[in-house]
Amino acid sequence: MTNWLATISFSAILSALATAIPVAAAVYAFARGLFDERRGKSKRSLVEHLGRAAAAGGLPSALILIVGAFRPAILASVPGINLQIALGGLSLLYVSIEILFPSEQPPPPGPPSN
Repeated sequence: MTNWLATISFSAILSALATAIPVAAAVYAFARGLFDERRGKSKRSLVEHLGRAAAAGGLPSALILIVGAFRPAILASVPGINLQIALGGLSLLYVSIEILFPSEQPPPPGPPSN
């Protein structure tokens, strides 16, 4: 009798994590939002439903990127992770620019000073 666990490769697990699980998580988050809305808990727009779905679908990719920081060889074995790497870079770029070069915004209106 063959050990079925021994036949599963690590790259196959990562491939499933990078493809099937994000789709399932996104569908679940979208459906859950619709279900909650129908039960009267909240009223959300399509943009909010899609945002929840995208956020849920990004969790597995985020975990892969975090693990990949400690074991870079993992990133090479995951197909289709390029977009997530680019989004991570764009996020870091945005945060860096916002912190280093804050935009000048007027102070919030308050009571007039005497």
